[in-house]
Amino acid sequence: MEEKTKNRFKIDENINKGFFSFLFLLITCILILFSVLAIISIHWSILSNINIHISISPKGINNYLRYYFEYKSLFSITIATVAAYYGILRLKIATDTYKDKLKQDRFDEFKFILQSRLSEIEVKNPFMKREFERIRHKLFNKLYEKKFSLSNKQDLIDIFNEFFKERVKAFEREDREFKNINVYDTAMSSYSFDNFRFVFLSCVDSYIGISRDLQVLYIENMDKKRRIDGDEYTMSAMNYGKRL
Repeated sequence: MEEKTKNRFKIDENINKGFFSFLFLLITCILILFSVLAIISIHWSILSNINIHISISPKGINNYLRYYFEYKSLFSITIATVAAYYGILRLKIATDTYKDKLKQDRFDEFKFILQSRLSEIEVKNPFMKREFERIRHKLFNKLYEKKFSLSNKQDLIDIFNEFFKERVKAFEREDREFKNINVYDTAMSSYSFDNFRFVFLSCVDSYIGISRDLQVLYIENMDKKRRIDGDEYTMSAMNYGKRL
């Protein structure tokens, strides 16, 4: 509920910003139009009045400029508004550039930390490494929106369902360390979860208890038909260990 309220507030805020930007641009365009019409009117009056003497001299230029005084308020407001508009536009460009720079720096940091963790699991589960690298940009953008903070279980569920829910079975199936063991010790056992947790939790600032919630989500999305037999698992593990 809190997250929905925040999102709704952001949407309303963006709508308001967009409306006022459009309104300001509309006013600027109207003032420019009126100023252009005023200039046309001035020159029409000059050209249509044969008694007006305009020449390239101090007196002639003074006579010419005298016709602008009637519209001086309009011209002043137009110039001030256009200057303000371009000032705001340049400020927005500078702000966006600064934000992009901060985001790129944050991505470089995110990529470095993620890659260092992935290099440690590469031998055990190269498929998991490749998948993290494949979704890296999308995952970063989503976490960036949340300021890399998962403050509750719902935040975790949202991220997990979007990026990892459909990948869990493949993570488990491709784990090389236990690939030859096809049975599980308990219903909460997993061969690939520790590697996944090791990588995933390096990406976020998490709440207390996230590890347990993450494990439950991970187990829930594993193969429902997997065999669970403690004795058989022990024998398989022992035999697998001997082959090693």
